[in-house]
Amino acid sequence: MIYFSLALAVACCGGIATAEILHLQSEYYIAGLLISLVAMGEMRYRKKMLCVFLIPFFFFLGAWRLQYVSEEYHKLPVYLIGHTLYMEGVIEEQKNTYESDKGRVTRYVFSLTQFSYKGEDLRHAASGRVYITLPALPSWLPSTHIGITGSIHAVKYYKNTGMYDARHRDRERYMIGAVYVDTLNDIRYLKEASGWPLFAWNMRENMTRNFMTVLSKENSYLLSSLLFGGHYEDLPKTLIDSFSTTGLIHILSVSGSHVSLLLSIVQLAGGIFGLRERRLFIVSALLVVFYGALSNFTAPVIRSVIMGLISAYSLVARRDYTSCHALAAAVIAMVLYSPYLLYDLSFQLSCGASAGIVLLQQPVRKKLASLPHFLQESMTVCLSAQVLLVPFLFANFFAFPLYSFLANLIIGPVLDSTIVLGLIAAFLGISFTPGMTVLLWIINPLLTLAVHGNYFIAALPYSRIWSGALSLSSVIAYYIFVGVLFFPLPKKKKLILFSVLLVSINVLWRQWNRPEAVVYVFDMGNDRATCSIHSDSSIHVWYNKSQWSNPEQIACVLTPALRHKGIFSIDTAYISGYEPKQTAQQLTEQFSIGHITTVPADKEHQQKYCEAVPGMVPYYICDRLPHGVIFPKSCIEIRSLQYGTEKISFPKEAAALILFRSGKGDMGWENWQEEAAYYGIPCFSPFRTGEIIAVFRKGKWRFSSYGGDSE
Repeated sequence: MIYFSLALAVACCGGIATAEILHLQSEYYIAGLLISLVAMGEMRYRKKMLCVFLIPFFFFLGAWRLQYVSEEYHKLPVYLIGHTLYMEGVIEEQKNTYESDKGRVTRYVFSLTQFSYKGEDLRHAASGRVYITLPALPSWLPSTHIGITGSIHAVKYYKNTGMYDARHRDRERYMIGAVYVDTLNDIRYLKEASGWPLFAWNMRENMTRNFMTVLSKENSYLLSSLLFGGHYEDLPKTLIDSFSTTGLIHILSVSGSHVSLLLSIVQLAGGIFGLRERRLFIVSALLVVFYGALSNFTAPVIRSVIMGLISAYSLVARRDYTSCHALAAAVIAMVLYSPYLLYDLSFQLSCGASAGIVLLQQPVRKKLASLPHFLQESMTVCLSAQVLLVPFLFANFFAFPLYSFLANLIIGPVLDSTIVLGLIAAFLGISFTPGMTVLLWIINPLLTLAVHGNYFIAALPYSRIWSGALSLSSVIAYYIFVGVLFFPLPKKKKLILFSVLLVSINVLWRQWNRPEAVVYVFDMGNDRATCSIHSDSSIHVWYNKSQWSNPEQIACVLTPALRHKGIFSIDTAYISGYEPKQTAQQLTEQFSIGHITTVPADKEHQQKYCEAVPGMVPYYICDRLPHGVIFPKSCIEIRSLQYGTEKISFPKEAAALILFRSGKGDMGWENWQEEAAYYGIPCFSPFRTGEIIAVFRKGKWRFSSYGGDSE
C-alpha cells in the first residue's frame, strides 16, 4: 500500500496520455467517472476492492481533465492568425534576446486582453497568449500594459523525432501564435508595470545587483541562477556546457534539493529561536511559497513546493512523512491543474528523479553498505536519482554524463554549501547588508572552486557516453534489469533471461532484415535536409540553406533529429543554398564530417543541382528537376517547383515523390499533389506530414511519416 498512491498518479497520467491520442468527447470520460464512483460505492465496505476501483477513477479523471482543457484551448481566437491587428495586453515574461536581420530583438510572452482589426475602431475582448518579438531597446518589464500593431503568425512546430515538444508546451500556456513588431512606432505604452510579477522580478534583480558588490558579474549571475533559476543568457555558453557534461545542469534550476536546503535552514533557525511546531510550520510554509514565487513557479518548483509543504506539515501532524504519497499528491495536483504539463520535459525529468529517490534510495543504500558513510550517502542520492532517467537522457539529450557521480561527490557539496549561504545572504541583503557582504566573501572562493573543478571534470576523456534513443526492447530490458537488481522480485533468473532474449532477438532481427538504405527527409521549415544511411553504415547528408530561415536551424532542428537516431558523424555532406561555407562550418561544429561538397549559391548552379543517393539506391535529390530527365521507378525529392516560365513535365514513371512547398505562391506544389494522386504515385511533403522515413529493401520502397503513418 506504500506505493498505491504512485499507482494512482500513474493512472491519472495514463488517462491524460490516452485522451490526447483518442480525442473522444468529454461525455465518454464522465461516464467512466460515474461508473467508477458507482462501483466504489458498492465496494465501500471492502477496502481492497475499493482501492482497485480508485485506479480507473483517476484514469478517467485525468482523461476528462485533458479533454476539457483541450476543448478550452480550441475556443481561443486562432481565427486571428493571418490578420493584421491592433492588440492590447500585458507582458508576462521575457524569453530571450538575439540578433536578427533587423537588429537586436527580444522575445516576450504577451497575454491578450483586447484587439481591433486594421482600420477598425471597435475593440473586441480576447484571451490567450502570443509570442511577441520587439526591438531589444527599450526593455519591457513584466506586467507592463502595451498595445502593438502587427500580424499574428502561426507558430511553426517542427515534426521530427528528437525535437523538444514545443507544441504541448504552448498548449499548456494557451499560446495561439507569434507577432513580429519591426519598429517602435508600432508599440504603444499603456500602463506601467505593477503587481506581484514586477515585485518578484525587482527583488531577484536587486539581489543580483547586491551580489555584484562583492562578486564578479559572471559569478553574480551564476549565484542568482543557482538560487532562483534564470539568467541563462548571461552565463557563458562554455559554463552551461560544462555543467551539462558533468550532469550538474539541474542545479541551475530550482528543484527539490533547493527547497530541502531552505527547509533545513528554517528548521535550524526555528530551533535556535525556540519556535513551536505549528508556528515553525507557518513560517516554513510562507518562506517556501515565497521562494517558489521568486523562482517563477516553474513545473519543478511547484512539485518541490508541494512536497516541501507536505514534509513540513508532517512535523506538525506528528505523522511519518511518506515521500511516495507526497510525490503522488504533487504529480496528481499538477497534472489535474494543467494536464499538458505531462509532456513538459522538465516536469518529466523532475518527477523521474524524485521517483528514483523515493523508490530506490533504500535498495541502493544497501548495495553501497560497504562504502564509507559520507561516500555512501552522496552516491546513494546521485545513483537513485539517475537510474530511472537513463532512457530519458538518451532520448532527449543523446548522452549520459559518465562522471556524474564524481561531479556530484566533489562539486555537489560545494554547490549545496553555496546555495545555503547564498539563500541566507540574499535575504540578509534586504535588511542587514554587512552580514550579506561577509557571506559573499565566503561564497566567492566556493563558486570559483566549483566552476573550475567542474571545468576540469568536464574536460576529462570520455566525459559523455553518446548514444541515440534506445529502442523499445532495450528500454523494457533495462527496467527489468533495474527491477531485478533493486527489488525482491520473484523468478529473477527468468526475468533476466527474458530481457537478454528480448534485446538479442531485436538485434538479430535488425541485422537479418537490414535494408539497403534508409533515407530521412526532415521538416526544417524553409531549409531542406535529407540524410541517407546505407547497409555499409555510411551516412550522407544533403542540406540546402534558405536566406529566410533561422541562422541556428542546424543546431536547433537538424542536430537533435540526427542525434536521436544515433548519428554523430557523417561521411559526406552536400551543402547548397544561401552562404554554403557558413552552413558547412555550422555543420562541422555539431558533427564529425569526412568530406564536404559545397554548391555555389548562384541560380545557375542551383537549377542544375541534382544528386543521386550513393549506391544502387533509386533516390534522387533535386533543387530543380532537370528538364527532360526521366527517373523510372525512383523516389524523387524535389526541393522547389518554382520554375518561372519553364514548363517541366510531371515524372509519371517515378516510384514516389517527396515535394517541398516553396512559399505561399507555389501553385505547382498543389498541382503536382493532384497529379500524383491521379497517377497513383505516393506523394509526401514534410510541410504536411513532418519527418519522412523512406526504407529501400529488396528493390521496394516503404514510407512512413512522423506520425507513424505508412504507405
